[in-house]
Amino acid sequence: MQRRNMAIVIDIAGFALFWTFVRVCASAYFAHPHQRVLYGTKSVVVIHAALQSALITYAWFKDPILAPELKLLLAGDVHDYTVASGSRLLYYCAALFSGELVSQLVHLPFWYAGPGDNLIVAHHIIAAIGVPSRISAGRFDVFTANALTYEISTVFMGLLFFLKKPSLIYNIAGTLFTLSFVIVRILTIPATVNALYVSGLTPGVAYSTLIAERSLVGISMCMNMVWARAVVRGYYKALTKARISDKKL
Repeated sequence: MQRRNMAIVIDIAGFALFWTFVRVCASAYFAHPHQRVLYGTKSVVVIHAALQSALITYAWFKDPILAPELKLLLAGDVHDYTVASGSRLLYYCAALFSGELVSQLVHLPFWYAGPGDNLIVAHHIIAAIGVPSRISAGRFDVFTANALTYEISTVFMGLLFFLKKPSLIYNIAGTLFTLSFVIVRILTIPATVNALYVSGLTPGVAYSTLIAERSLVGISMCMNMVWARAVVRGYYKALTKARISDKKL
């Protein structure tokens, strides 16, 4: 177990250095002297989210461990979903994800805009620690994969930073962001809660570990519900504003 823990720490550190290098390269591309690191960070967010989305989608349907679990989950099968483990692809997805979060936290001064970002910082810290800890413990693959699926919506959120507003492509990206956010982060909550419920209390696992795992999932769902309110409200305001503009024309 100690060797596995050390391996994932080393992999996360390696990916953190990799994403920092990508961030530096992306920053050098932009001509904004005071915002180069910010633009580089936003570029890495989009690149990482797109890569992560492709890998985790493939894992859900082709991975020998995750694909059968998805079928059972969709069929409403009752068994302990917390014990599914051993996916090498998910291991590297988790290390890739945590490394990017660590890299973001290192560059925190360049993108932190005030108290409104405190929830994002908390999310990054909790996820960077929680995701690899469950992978290294050989548990929770199904729920880790579910959390990494959230990155699908992050692709469109990151793109909004670079697109000109207002424009057709910006509106399309905003619509896809809202839809994907609701689909992968909110509509999956009932299935996630049910999977946790039917998993019960795993024999031989410390009660404190079970509480920590369920708290990790619960915190994630609560954060998404808070963000969903802001996302849907912002999209509704944009639609209302567009309708008013059309009427004036």
